Amino acid sequence: MEKSGDFKGAIANMRQAIEINPLHSNAHNFLGYIYALEGRDLDRALEHLTKALTIQPRNGYFLDSLGWIYFKKGDSEKALTQIQKALIYTDPDPVLYDHLGDILFSLKNYDEAKGAWKNSRSLTLHQKGDLGGEMPNPQTLQEKIERAKNLFNKVTNPLRGKQCWGAIVVCQIKGRFIFVRSPIFLFVIFFLGACQTSVEKIPSHFSKDTISSAYIFNRLQARANKIYNVKSFARTTFIDKEIKQSFRQTLVLQGNHSIRVDTYGLFGQAMGVFIRTAGKMQFLDPSKGRVYSGPDVKNLLRKLLGTQIDFYEHLRIFVGHIPRFEFLRVEKSRLNSDNTQYILQAKDLKSSGDILLYIDAITLLPIEMIRIEGGHKKYFVKWQEYKKIGSIDWPHLITLEFPVREEIIRVRYKDPILNGKISPDTFKLMPTASTK
Repeated sequence: MEKSGDFKGAIANMRQAIEINPLHSNAHNFLGYIYALEGRDLDRALEHLTKALTIQPRNGYFLDSLGWIYFKKGDSEKALTQIQKALIYTDPDPVLYDHLGDILFSLKNYDEAKGAWKNSRSLTLHQKGDLGGEMPNPQTLQEKIERAKNLFNKVTNPLRGKQCWGAIVVCQIKGRFIFVRSPIFLFVIFFLGACQTSVEKIPSHFSKDTISSAYIFNRLQARANKIYNVKSFARTTFIDKEIKQSFRQTLVLQGNHSIRVDTYGLFGQAMGVFIRTAGKMQFLDPSKGRVYSGPDVKNLLRKLLGTQIDFYEHLRIFVGHIPRFEFLRVEKSRLNSDNTQYILQAKDLKSSGDILLYIDAITLLPIEMIRIEGGHKKYFVKWQEYKKIGSIDWPHLITLEFPVREEIIRVRYKDPILNGKISPDTFKLMPTASTK
C-alpha cells in the first residue's frame, strides 16, 4: 500500500499491528517515517522511532528515519549524527545518501552535500529491478548537485573579481579552533599572486568562525561514509627485526568487514589468496591446492609474511579510516606549534586505550594515529601521499607499525578504484579436494 501511495490504509494497518504487538519495531518505524515525510505529528513520530530503536538499536533504516524526523523538526545537527550512524549499519543506499545530502546542504556544507547526492544518483542509476518503496529521482538529484556546486563555488571563491584584504589564519582560543582573516599577511598574498581572477578553492570549514573536535569527527565520519569499497594493485612491504620482504598484491576491501588479498612472488607466481569476511578467514595455498580455515590461517600468514594483524581492528586503517572510531571520545584538543595540525587526545570507551590523532588543519584528513595501552605504544599509523580519486582524497601510502614487536607493514597503492562494482564471488574460495 505504501508503494501504491495508499498511506492512509498503510497507516491504519501499522496501527493495528502495534495494537496486536506493541513491540512491532517495523510498524513503529513505518509510522514515524511516514509522519516525517508528511511533516506532521513529528513528536509522535519521534516517540515511534524511539520505541523502534529500543528494540533494534543498530537498525540503520530506523536511524535514518530518526534522522529525518530531526531534520523535519529543524535540528540538522542531530539529524546528521543519526544519518551518519545509519550509514554504518546499512549497505550503500540511495535514499540514505539523498537524506544525507539534504541535511548537509541545510548546514551549508555544500561540497559534502554534492558528494552525498552524487553517491545517491550513482546508486539509483545502478539499481536493478523494482525494489519497491521510495527511490530518488536521478534528474532531481542532478539538479541538487548543480545547486550545491554553484553555491559552493560562490562561498569558496570570495576573492573572484574582488579586492584582496587578507589571508586566512588559524589559531586556538580555549580549546576551540578559530579562523581569522588577518591583513598582516596581505603582502604575502600579493607576492604569491593570490589576487588573480581565478583562485584556489578554500576548504569549506574556513567559512566557519570556530570548529570543535565534534565537527572534525563528523567530517572524518562523513568522509569514511563515502568509501564503501576499494580495489587496487599494491606493493606491500613487511619488516621485522630479522627480515624485510616485499610482495606484489591485489587488494579488494569492502566496508569494514571484508578483505581479499592475492599475493604474488618475485616472478609473478601466485603465493596465496587470503579472504576474511563475516568474521571468518580462509587461505588458499596454490602450491598445495588446499584451502585452510580457522586458526590455521593465522599460522600460515605468520609463516608467509612474518607478521600478523588483528583484521577486526586494523582493517579500517587500509581504507583511510580510524580503527574503533565509533568508540572514541575526545578529551583534549589543541593545535600544534605551527598551526598545521589538530592534535586530538581521545579515550576508547570500550577498551583500555588512549588515542592520539593528528589531523591536517587545512584538509581535515587524518595524518597519524598512535594507540597507547598500559603506557606503551601498541601501534602507530601513518596516512601519506593523499591524491584525489573523484571527489575523495585517498592515501596512496599507509604504514602500520608495532613498536614492541618491531614490525612494520607498509602498503603502497597503485591505481586504486573506489566504490566500483565487485563480483559477489570475490570473497568466496572454491572448495578443493582437500580442505582443512
